[in-house]
Amino acid sequence: MNAKRRKDLAEAIKNFDLGLSQLREILDEEQEAFDNMPDSFQSSDKGETAQEIITALDEVISTIEDAASNLEGIGQ
Repeated sequence: MNAKRRKDLAEAIKNFDLGLSQLREILDEEQEAFDNMPDSFQSSDKGETAQEIITALDEVISTIEDAASNLEGIGQ
């Protein structure tokens, strides 16, 4: 890999890291909002939807972390 492509790859990894940071913040906020719901709301449709969003965000974060790790391995 030449220097330009290595630099471009490093920039892409940096963007992944920024996106991950933002997604983690959103996940934390959503989890906190769910945790602060009364128990009756947590077991309602709204609570179930919030839990589905939390699960989906967690899966997306994990997938992006795996992809970023693979990219870092390529750039070395």
